Amino acid sequence: MAREREFSKIDSKIDKLKNKIKGLEDLKVSDTVFDRFTLLTLYDIVNRGYFEVLYGAVKTGKESNVFLAKDSDGQRLAVKIHRMVTSDFHAMIKYIEGDRRFSKIKKSRRSTILTW
Repeated sequence: MAREREFSKIDSKIDKLKNKIKGLEDLKVSDTVFDRFTLLTLYDIVNRGYFEVLYGAVKTGKESNVFLAKDSDGQRLAVKIHRMVTSDFHAMIKYIEGDRRFSKIKKSRRSTILTW
């Protein structure tokens, strides 16, 4: 029961954020870029006041997309969002394996991508 309430709160946060992402329904990349974790992270960033509105993609690549955003003063910003779903996890792990600086990271996809 408590878990269902938590999921309901998370879904509510995501719905609020989707209103601030202009043209999300029209974006083909919405499923590959805006997974649940990314949407919740964006929700926190918006609530901290880093930007107010996220517009469409300025540039798309195979591992990340760059979006136009505006802050409360109307200043234009670039927001780079790495794709968690399509990132080449195995290629990344090869680069950091054996490096002492990365010895304590988990070998999960998310940890590796965030480290990358």
